[in-house]
Amino acid sequence: MRSILLALSLVAVSSAFAADYDAKVVEALKLIEAGKNAEAMDRFFISNPYTAKMGESFQNMKQSFADVTKDVGKFQYSTKVGEYKFADTIVLVEYLLVYERQPILLELKFFKKKDGWGGLSISLDPGIGDKVEENGERELIWSNSVKTKGPREGLSEEASKEKGSPNQAREATATAGMSAAGQPPRQP
Repeated sequence: MRSILLALSLVAVSSAFAADYDAKVVEALKLIEAGKNAEAMDRFFISNPYTAKMGESFQNMKQSFADVTKDVGKFQYSTKVGEYKFADTIVLVEYLLVYERQPILLELKFFKKKDGWGGLSISLDPGIGDKVEENGERELIWSNSVKTKGPREGLSEEASKEKGSPNQAREATATAGMSAAGQPPRQP
């Protein structure tokens, strides 16, 4: 009975911590959607007293953050890209904000403190095309590198046996006086 109560209280504490950064994400989204980027940044870092000590550099960052969405038209909608937790101490939350002209990636990073979650960084990235391309290439490479036990793709079973496996081809190349990389073996 005691262990069940302890488990439930740990779940409640964990949920409360998650709700803390979830509420900060919702607040930032609402302000950015309303075109109040600078206010979103202020609210995001309200629990981090060190930003006040940054002075003019923080004000410059805030102005840059506010200017990112200036020329992209009206806000259309947002969609969550994902959430990544690192050691239950750092959380990265990404949203795609779609404007009339182009989408922009919103990244919010939080870190767990004794009294809840603090804002670590917030960014708006209009260069979303690079990230889409990088992730697309990674997915293509991953999907094309899956090993199968059947016949080699694109060949009949007989032709596959005749051609051999890729490993057999590398072994044959290596035994023919070439390394698997296509270079002559090094002389001792």
